[in-house]
Amino acid sequence: MRIGIAISKDDPQIGGGLTYIQEILVAINGVLAESKHTFYLIGYEPEKPAHLSDIQLPWLTLHQAELLSRPPARDYEYFPDIAAASLDLICYLQPWMGEILDVPYISTVWDLQHRLQPFFPEVSLFNEFDRREEMYRRSLQRAAYIIT
Repeated sequence: MRIGIAISKDDPQIGGGLTYIQEILVAINGVLAESKHTFYLIGYEPEKPAHLSDIQLPWLTLHQAELLSRPPARDYEYFPDIAAASLDLICYLQPWMGEILDVPYISTVWDLQHRLQPFFPEVSLFNEFDRREEMYRRSLQRAAYIIT
């Protein structure tokens, strides 16, 4: 299988999330020689960030193509690198990712604490509760697998 591991730009505000992502990437990097699968690292930057140079996965960018002359037949047509790689599966390590829904994907749920504490300011302000609910509703119902 050709598997893409999708990450977003590093954001110190996600705290332990950065550690989680780094540990997964190091673990995958450690078993590459034993695997019959081909892995790719997917991100928004045009080139692989320098701090990921030790991760021996080829880089695919989510940098979008120029405007298409017609509506895309599939989501991944917006992303030429992704289309060219012919991925069989994408694993989104952060729950807010999921631009490409036409390729089977694994979605990650970090927590659902916003449902238990919807009155906390970081959840109740600026429509954050609804944003999180919509994000999970959109991505989880179509996921081939969900990591919790």
